[in-house]
Amino acid sequence: MARKTKLPTHGLLNKAMLLALTPVLLTGLSACSGSDGAAGLNGTNGTNGTNAPVGDESCMVCHATAKIEDIAVVHPDPTNKNLAVTINSVTNAGGFPVVNFHVASGSTGITGLGTTIKKDSTVALSIKIADLIPAKTGDNIYSTAYYEMWTSETPAQDAHPACAAGTKLDTKSTSATYNTCLGGSANASSLGSLATPATPALVPGATDGDYSYTFTTAFGSSWPGYNKAGYAAANKKRVAIEFNKPASGYNRSVGIVDIAAAPAAGATATTIDSQRQFVTIEACRKCHGPLMDGAAHANSRNDMRECVFCHSPLYASQPSHDVGFMATDNADLPIFIHQIHNSNYTGPVAVEGDADSPVTFPQNIKNCVVCHIDPSGKAPGDLSGLNNWKTNPSGRVCASCHTKNTLNADGSMNHDPARTHSEPSSAKTDAQCGGCHGSAGTAGDMTDIVTAHDTTYAGADAPEFDVTLSTTAPANGQYYAAGETFTVNATLKNHATGADVDPAVYTTAQDAAYVSGGGLYSASLYVYGPRNYQKPLLAAQSNSLFGKGDATGFHYAVTVPANTAAGTYMVRTRFGDYSYNRSSPAPASQAAYKTESFKMIPIQIGTATVEKKIDGDACVNCHGATLMHLNDHAAPFDTDQCAACHDRSGGHADYIGNRVHAIHAANSKGDLTNFTNGVYTVSATTGLPSRDWKDVTFPIGAIDPNLSGTKSTQVCVVCHTNSSGTYKTNSYASPCVGCHGDDDAKTGHMVQNGAKF
Repeated sequence: MARKTKLPTHGLLNKAMLLALTPVLLTGLSACSGSDGAAGLNGTNGTNGTNAPVGDESCMVCHATAKIEDIAVVHPDPTNKNLAVTINSVTNAGGFPVVNFHVASGSTGITGLGTTIKKDSTVALSIKIADLIPAKTGDNIYSTAYYEMWTSETPAQDAHPACAAGTKLDTKSTSATYNTCLGGSANASSLGSLATPATPALVPGATDGDYSYTFTTAFGSSWPGYNKAGYAAANKKRVAIEFNKPASGYNRSVGIVDIAAAPAAGATATTIDSQRQFVTIEACRKCHGPLMDGAAHANSRNDMRECVFCHSPLYASQPSHDVGFMATDNADLPIFIHQIHNSNYTGPVAVEGDADSPVTFPQNIKNCVVCHIDPSGKAPGDLSGLNNWKTNPSGRVCASCHTKNTLNADGSMNHDPARTHSEPSSAKTDAQCGGCHGSAGTAGDMTDIVTAHDTTYAGADAPEFDVTLSTTAPANGQYYAAGETFTVNATLKNHATGADVDPAVYTTAQDAAYVSGGGLYSASLYVYGPRNYQKPLLAAQSNSLFGKGDATGFHYAVTVPANTAAGTYMVRTRFGDYSYNRSSPAPASQAAYKTESFKMIPIQIGTATVEKKIDGDACVNCHGATLMHLNDHAAPFDTDQCAACHDRSGGHADYIGNRVHAIHAANSKGDLTNFTNGVYTVSATTGLPSRDWKDVTFPIGAIDPNLSGTKSTQVCVVCHTNSSGTYKTNSYASPCVGCHGDDDAKTGHMVQNGAKF
């Protein structure tokens, strides 16, 4: 049943009332008599008015800059400052680690933290140390090295809670066995000085932000509940400082250093490049934002090099979590990350309260370099491990996606019995995996890893043509003026061979048979803009190129209409020969087809100043070089391209500003397909909206700064990374309803105030 918003009639002067008052008004005017006086002096010229905003005028009355509910205030840009935590050295003072570090924002050191940081205060940090346990060494039964965290201390914390009966070490523990810390009050005395540790302190620098922290956990010891079974002084170690509660106005931050071994008493450790980096936090930030808001508790641990401290099969935090629980729960990092991004998490539902597979992934899951890459070039340390996925396969990791393979207790893997190659189904070690599937070569009929994970479009998904698109130059050399005519030129090459197409293609009439050869099925031109209010420049949204060609290509003359708004416009073409038939059912010829080919270029009209893109090229951060509508009118994730159809004309498709907001807000009620002037409709047959985005997940934190964990990354600026900020100054109802469509009060407000959808 459709839900409708009833418009109020109170306070309005209706037509009947106006007609009734008209005679009275006229009578009042006719009662004035007498001769007119002399003409008065001319008044002074009034001041020039301001240009009307481009957005919906009724919205802009209240939501423009410095007005009531200013959009820039309601959806603020980040205001917190970034912290840089640099660990300068790790020394050994009588057997105890001492960490010397620097805290700054930009070039300014942050001082005074030594007297303000406490465990339960508004400013807090923790300092952790882990050993890198080599493969098949100590308690590490696996064929790869893992980190084992043996201490995590907080400056100025209270005595460790292993002190009295009835006190639990971990408040999440529900086991009756642990009625006191570490299994009973009898164990409390065995903790020695850790039961009532001397309060460790940060020693503040005088003015420059330098600090020193002395651990109460000695090298070779461990903080109660943690695991040190694999500890060895000679092991490589990692020290991490986590500002999980930074001072007000600053973002959470992490500082990390790797050292070659535990230093001798009185000595300083040798620092080394960060070890075992198979992914980088820079890759995660492409989708999750610069501070990982919305990615569970990653916003407190904003570096993959710290994530591996806990998400390791060697981690423990007893009594709640015994050694190995991460592996049992499929929560050690390589398994966990692959499974959740592939929507096939197989750990216990009770783990952190998550459902089995709540995550969706915005591109082909086989595209390994979405994560195994350093996109910004800023990741520190040894990055040679980024290519390990090609050369060093691990049965445990492979099975996190290839779930029909089975794992054995010793870490070996048995193949999926339904595999197609001839390899016998026996347990395979990680070394054997690389022997068959490594990128250097394959065994028998087996596929190497790189080939198996190649996401290059092929077959029907490959484009049919490569398009070259150009326009004749503007008369003034910079931009086209109103009334000026320019020509759009397009030529085609065969994508598979690189050869020019038969020139007859440009002069042959449309061939709607969907067969290879002869004339093209589709040849269309779109000219639209400007970027801040996209509409067709020509009378039609889509313009046929048939009849506009000669032996050298297609040539379409475009005359710029009078009163065309100045700005950046787009010229886009689409071509298909053996292309997808949209009819239902599709004809037999659709047993195979080629994806339509496209090309888009920007042009300037009325101004040489280029408008910034609405999305700032941010879509590719998550979606990569993938295509929408792949089978027919393919388009990359680029607002310039999508606006060819999803423009403000109401032609082929709903406006992109509405659709994108509704999708990413998982808001079915906000999609204009389901929402028309305040009426939200659902199918009478299914009871569902025609466009249902509820299965979409969004990898960023809350838009409300009071809900965002760090008040650092707001949703708007994650996508509008390089825009002119027009979303703040030119408000339209259609984008707003994309997010706010599930709020009847807000949608009613928009309708009542004359918003245009």
